[in-house]
Amino acid sequence: MIGLKQLVLGLRRIGLPLCALMVAAVLLCRVPASAWNVIGEHALFCAVGLRHPAEQQAASVQEPSGGMVSAPTYPSDPRGYTEVVPVSAIPPKGDGGGAVTEETIGGSPVVGAVAIKNTSGVTYDTASLLADRLEPVTGDEVQVLIVHTHASECYMSYYAGYYNADDPTRSDDPSQTVVAVGETIARELRARGIGVIHDTTRHDMTYSGAYARSAETVKRHLAAHPTIRVVLDIHRDAVMYEDGTKVKPTATVDGQKAAQVMMIVGGTSSEELPNPHCKENLRLGLQLHNALETAHGGLMRPLYLMDARYNQELHAGSLLLEVGTDANTLSEALYSGRLIGEQLALLLSNGGS
Repeated sequence: MIGLKQLVLGLRRIGLPLCALMVAAVLLCRVPASAWNVIGEHALFCAVGLRHPAEQQAASVQEPSGGMVSAPTYPSDPRGYTEVVPVSAIPPKGDGGGAVTEETIGGSPVVGAVAIKNTSGVTYDTASLLADRLEPVTGDEVQVLIVHTHASECYMSYYAGYYNADDPTRSDDPSQTVVAVGETIARELRARGIGVIHDTTRHDMTYSGAYARSAETVKRHLAAHPTIRVVLDIHRDAVMYEDGTKVKPTATVDGQKAAQVMMIVGGTSSEELPNPHCKENLRLGLQLHNALETAHGGLMRPLYLMDARYNQELHAGSLLLEVGTDANTLSEALYSGRLIGEQLALLLSNGGS
């Protein structure tokens, strides 16, 4: 159960002055004990700028004006996104777990600023695809859909050069997962006039079948909003060496650490598993990757062109983004989400020019 002290701290985070806090504390002391759990939980969700899951679930089935599905929203904070993440005390190193190594994963550019790892077995004219600029968006219709096939993928709350065996890699709390990263991307797009739907549905309550379930979500939104041009499936990667050391891929952008980003594009199509959008998806991937790496050198891991689909056969303009790994901190991932949103908005508004 969450007590009065945590509640007051939560209220202070959302800007109530001290005098109001004192009045609130006195009044709330009269609340029956059975209500404290609900009140305290809502206060803590307010403290980090997110809706309580019950409110979020109710909002996710509604589409307000503009066709945008309500999702967790961060409070306005021009100083950046790390400010809204509660600072956790670093736990002592316990039994189990292992080391965390901070690295920058890179490669030699193949075209523009884009390094490519191609295991698809298919060769593409990447120079032509990079040069074939996107058409700028017009109007205020929905242009971008953000989903999460594995919405429970979460991040570290601390960095100490090690991890403990009981550090979570998945969470039911969307404020700690890739859902928060997706909302950061969506927020940047909205701020720049790009219509976006951020669907926060959790498709990985059971891991098996998650892609089939997220495919149904994507199909539903594409049918309702034919103006959608870009579909982003936001994930979090995991990289571990044989000795159990976790890799924390990190770049420094304007003096702040950001989680490195890997873009995955399905590069094959067959009679059994057709993907008619390989070229269009790679075109978008190359241009967004090039924009991000040009603006923020070191942010991008090599673009991964794979023998897979990941639901990218559903729409031309589909990408899977791995934002950091399970060794990155949430604040690093949120910062990367901000950078992704900024550059995607510029790409869509200006056609990459």
